[in-house]
Amino acid sequence: MKKSGFKLDLAKLKKRLLGLQNMNMDAFKRELLDYVRKSLATAVKLTPARDKALIEQNQHFEYQKRVNMIPSSHEVTDPCLRVNNSGVHWLYCGGRWYNASEWRLPANAQDAYQRLLQERARRMQTQERKFIQERAQSRFLYKKSWTQIGDSLGFGVQAGGHIKSSYTRRKPAKEPPRAYGQIRGGKQVLSVAIYNPLLTTPSRYIKFDASDILREATMQHREQFNRSIKRRMLQLIRK
Repeated sequence: MKKSGFKLDLAKLKKRLLGLQNMNMDAFKRELLDYVRKSLATAVKLTPARDKALIEQNQHFEYQKRVNMIPSSHEVTDPCLRVNNSGVHWLYCGGRWYNASEWRLPANAQDAYQRLLQERARRMQTQERKFIQERAQSRFLYKKSWTQIGDSLGFGVQAGGHIKSSYTRRKPAKEPPRAYGQIRGGKQVLSVAIYNPLLTTPSRYIKFDASDILREATMQHREQFNRSIKRRMLQLIRK
């Protein structure tokens, strides 16, 4: 029988550990970005959207003002047209009010009335249902902002098509600021910084804390992320 025993040789292990110490952190980039991607998708779900019923109710009144107060509901101009709930047309022209539905109008008032009627007819070409839908879709802009971070980092964030297609109806110069992310480091430290200015700008529509949402989202995937890092480290040690 040959001589037997136990032997512990740390030389190979030390060599592998030394290689791990000198390793570039880019080796863990895939795991980190996957963690970010899943966290952003969860943030989309956790971000509340404005109540659709409330939006539709408010926009119903906005539509009524749009078609029944010409040219503006904010002030009485000369001339202007007001249509009351009974459908009576009241014309303000030359410093006085006329019941345009029943009274015979002076020539100058009749001309002004016809111009205002043409503008009302133009506005009514947009049906109320379409008017409300175009405004209701913008309720998802806060959710959409999280997906913009993924776009800037080069990957898609899971979200419904109604969220990704959400847009603002303001002029292009007033488009909400885009959210974005930045990958930093890569040697000893690797991190992803994210910026979401839309959710940090004070607004009467924001009834939530974006930082709390992101914190909750990352916590939901933290354990899975840690496991993926451990697996990756074992793979690198065994090489």
